[in-house]
Amino acid sequence: MSQSTKAIPTLDFDHFHRHELPQRLSNGFNTLAIAAAKNLTPICFQLAGSDQQFSYQVEENGIAILAGRHADTLINITQEDWQGLVNDLESAPGLLYGGRLEGSDGDLMQFIEWEPALRAMFHGRPAYDPSQALTNQHGEVIDPASRFSLDDSPEELRDFLNTAGFLVIRDVFSEQEIATFREQARQLHHAAEEGDKLSWWGKNKQKQSVLCRVIHAGQL
Repeated sequence: MSQSTKAIPTLDFDHFHRHELPQRLSNGFNTLAIAAAKNLTPICFQLAGSDQQFSYQVEENGIAILAGRHADTLINITQEDWQGLVNDLESAPGLLYGGRLEGSDGDLMQFIEWEPALRAMFHGRPAYDPSQALTNQHGEVIDPASRFSLDDSPEELRDFLNTAGFLVIRDVFSEQEIATFREQARQLHHAAEEGDKLSWWGKNKQKQSVLCRVIHAGQL
């Protein structure tokens, strides 16, 4: 368990779903969540090692929290990972591709599709809408394509990161460091095999499998 996970109070899975989450939804998070979950199918969470299950179902007026399994997709999740997910310390892709959802079944990609809606439900964070301008805490419109350097002020970097959720900083690494990264990436690419659970694959225009990402780069 990480130090940050230890520092937060333990959540009660049953109480959270019966009381705390419905309260968050009724306090305005429901509107944000339904905007992010329009086309999603129901999903069910089960606390690992127990029979506690709660399903999230999109209805006309918002997200319904239902006791029991009312979904084809079941996410079997440990107390620690559940707590991390609710407190924004874990993500759906991280849990899935990290092999930490043992005992789950159904279409687990639906878990990833639910990620923006989960953030809206848990934290009141609206899903990104490309038709709307991004504005910082001062009400100023920012350009998502902006790039920065290490010479820019920490306040400017922090403000952009807090608004956009990402930050691109140029010229951080030397040419030699970049060359080292490229060589290590070449080795990882050569060793990756589709279906090895350590890499992500997609299809190109010719329907050929293409390596998109490895998840164990730090082990080199």
